[in-house]
Amino acid sequence: MNLLQLLLGTLFGLLLFKGELASQPKIRAMFHFEEPDLFLVIASAVVVGVLSLQILKMIERKGLVQKRFSYPQKEMTKGVMIGGFLFGVGWYITGACPGPMGVQIGAGAWPALITLSGAVAGTYIYARLRHRLPH
Repeated sequence: MNLLQLLLGTLFGLLLFKGELASQPKIRAMFHFEEPDLFLVIASAVVVGVLSLQILKMIERKGLVQKRFSYPQKEMTKGVMIGGFLFGVGWYITGACPGPMGVQIGAGAWPALITLSGAVAGTYIYARLRHRLPH
């Protein structure tokens, strides 16, 4: 890991913490539609992601980069819908998705270690059962 990645990750975590985007009560309130500002933050992240991909595609077409980027399309299947639902349920129960989970641990919210353990276990189980799950 280089120093720039460490600094940017630390800054990202600090912004999540200071913006209370890793706060379990705020995240739960978001799911009850009591914290619309969190939805706006998520929407702005989606917009930034879409714009970033468009810029990368443009740069690639103009030949400014040597590496080819891959943009695989994910089909909307039953498995994707079930996975998205389970992700949302886990997000609500724990008050964290992967970004805030790291921030919670870094801020000393030790129960987030249980969330991390569950995320790692779930990833492992998915990898083992992937071939038997709906596509």
